[in-house]
Amino acid sequence: MFDFYGFPDEHPGAHRVRAATNTFAKAQEIESTMRRQFEHPRFIPFVMVHEFEALVFADSGKAANILGAPGLQEIMDDILRAAGGAEQVNDGEDTHPKARLQNAARNYHECVDGPDIVHEIGMEVLKAKCPRFGKWVQRLENLQP
Repeated sequence: MFDFYGFPDEHPGAHRVRAATNTFAKAQEIESTMRRQFEHPRFIPFVMVHEFEALVFADSGKAANILGAPGLQEIMDDILRAAGGAEQVNDGEDTHPKARLQNAARNYHECVDGPDIVHEIGMEVLKAKCPRFGKWVQRLENLQP
């Protein structure tokens, strides 16, 4: 699992990614390039659009509760409505998901709070609210031992 936000420009296939206008298409192209480069059936890359914190947006109530930030749920809900969903919260310098969380909840610490919130949200909600992520998880769940 890789974050799309800040992905290095020098990765293989970067020229094809720059030409795409849709962020989901860019992430898919990066994944395809990685699969071609490593050519191993157990390597199943996933590029999170836009970054891991998009998953935190899957349940604003749980995020607000864990962070104890007044008004956070309403702020996150407004962001979600404007973006069209957790995976669409955009990747601008000041508007990528982590920046939005840090602006709304100054006490947000990505290495601790992000995983705690995602754990509290639960995989079923994450798969439902983040369908691209959900498809990747489903693929992993369907792997044979």
